[in-house]
Amino acid sequence: MYMIVIEGMDNTGKTHLQDALIKEYGFEGVHSPGPKDYDTVISWVIEAFNKDRGIPVLYDRFPLISEAVYGPTLRGRNIFNESPMGVELQRRFREEVHPLIIYCRPPGEVIHRWNDREQMDGVIENSKALLKEYEDLMQLMKPHYSIVQYDYTQPHDFGRVLEKVDSHMQWWIRNRFDKAVVAYKTPGPNRCYDIIKRFGGEDFI
Repeated sequence: MYMIVIEGMDNTGKTHLQDALIKEYGFEGVHSPGPKDYDTVISWVIEAFNKDRGIPVLYDRFPLISEAVYGPTLRGRNIFNESPMGVELQRRFREEVHPLIIYCRPPGEVIHRWNDREQMDGVIENSKALLKEYEDLMQLMKPHYSIVQYDYTQPHDFGRVLEKVDSHMQWWIRNRFDKAVVAYKTPGPNRCYDIIKRFGGEDFI
């Protein structure tokens, strides 16, 4: 399983970035289920960990990250801290999955410029608190995860994200790619196809 997660609060350019990376690499795009009941979210995360989708997956948010921000701020609780299963899923995410996290973070004045965009209840009123929670969480995660920050208002940031994705994919192919699974496929030609061909070998395309 190869996973990239695009994170950040609302109005930070996540969906646009996901669309651009899917076009560039041919990844499968998946959206987080959003705030749901405990059993639904836990089941969704377990399925995401266990399902072999055949190509790298690009998530627009992932509950193990976004719930740590939105849960305490908007609902007064992080559901993943409430059971041994939730704690175990956090451990697996950190120690086994090794996702690349792209943290979308344009300037604060851009984020808080909502105009007429509809948001989930409580987001606009608590936007400054949510942004601070994201900032604090990313600092806590830095020693344990591969994280690149993306600001869509900066012209060269997209190229920097591409370099980081390329580098992380190369690491995954060298260290974690199951070379016994010759049925691994990725639609090509695209950037993902080229990287796997160079570092995984002709037999894996």
